[in-house]
Amino acid sequence: MEARVIPFGDPRYPPLLSGIHNPPEKIYVMGQLSVLTEPSVAIVGSRRASAYGEDAAGALARALAEAGVATVSGLARGIDTAAHKASLQAGGKTIAVMGTGPDEIFPSDNKSLAEDICRQGALVTEYDPGTPGWPGNFPARNRIIAGLSLGTVVVEAAERSGALITARLAAEQGKEVFAVPGPISSPLSEGPHKLISQGAKLVRRVEDILEEIKVLRGLIPAASRKTQDELLLPALTGEEQDLLNLISLEPVSIDQLLNKSAEGAGRAANTLLSLELKGAILTLPGKRYVRSR
Repeated sequence: MEARVIPFGDPRYPPLLSGIHNPPEKIYVMGQLSVLTEPSVAIVGSRRASAYGEDAAGALARALAEAGVATVSGLARGIDTAAHKASLQAGGKTIAVMGTGPDEIFPSDNKSLAEDICRQGALVTEYDPGTPGWPGNFPARNRIIAGLSLGTVVVEAAERSGALITARLAAEQGKEVFAVPGPISSPLSEGPHKLISQGAKLVRRVEDILEEIKVLRGLIPAASRKTQDELLLPALTGEEQDLLNLISLEPVSIDQLLNKSAEGAGRAANTLLSLELKGAILTLPGKRYVRSR
């Protein structure tokens, strides 16, 4: 696997990562560079995950992949591995941020997974070739996991864990923090439950994440925002798309729309309501409408 070196300031450097207060001076990337500019969400958690935790991480990663959102994680055992694998199995893209040099896959039993990620996503590290997995490298790499993502989801974590470090870094970067609740009898539920008590968004299903990602689309550089929004916008019917084509960023009244549309008043009103519920338009006072993006 050949690693490309992307220095800070290079046009190929991930725009979200460049916006954090301590971005890496350079990153090594193996795989597809394009995935680094796509909408992504971090899924992190315990290396000693339970079956419940791995199932939850996998279900969220698959659903995000189906919505066109990549997953970011750390290639570790447990939750990280479950998220990477589920995203790939769903035909999605995933990014693994490593705490080693690009030629040092850790843990070694994830070498096959790393190769799959290179074909369908990317491996990223700030460490030079030959750098082993020193313990201090992994907390530092967590800022990159958070930095590449629009939000971070914590699935199973002890009260003191690397996953909570990633969540804290995400919050400091102005990103959304999500947490999946777990059984109250499990020590691995302490981390997510603590985050929820501190204001993290509780995740019951993938829609809880996607709703916030739409709000956070403003963090995406303008050059790539159209593609991002198209991926996150729910599918429109033919009638909805036809009516949406008549609405721009300039307010338009219901009467103006009816003059341009072949739909009757009642049918147009229903279509407008559906477009608003799907987040495609905003309703202004006086029954005026604008695109929401």
